[in-house]
Amino acid sequence: MKLSILLSFVIVCCLLTSAKAQGYDDIDTDSVFTEVEQQAQFSGGWEGMAEFLTKYMRYPYKSQKAGIQGTVFVSFIVNKDGSISDIAIAKSISEECGDEAIRMIEISPNWIPATRNGNPVRSRFIMPIKFTIN
Repeated sequence: MKLSILLSFVIVCCLLTSAKAQGYDDIDTDSVFTEVEQQAQFSGGWEGMAEFLTKYMRYPYKSQKAGIQGTVFVSFIVNKDGSISDIAIAKSISEECGDEAIRMIEISPNWIPATRNGNPVRSRFIMPIKFTIN
């Protein structure tokens, strides 16, 4: 009886260790990952994002008039269905530019989610958005 219980315990431990070694413990897609096989991306890639920003971004008048230029860094989560959540400014050049950068992420279409072990997962993404006066 004791040998049977011990043998069952050893088999279960071996199976769990094998699953972890193969990465199957990462299937928890409710976690937010920073290390992934394939990074989340805007539908259409960087070129598509540039077109989207060119078409919809509005340079805040107050910042433009003050000559404020630079890069705003927006942090957000790309969910496993490609939707966006938890948008926040990591670094901004002005309040108005930060608000516009958040607006751009809010209105962007769904992204292609990151993958880990071949499965879509939630991932944190930090995106630079440049504000340049022409």
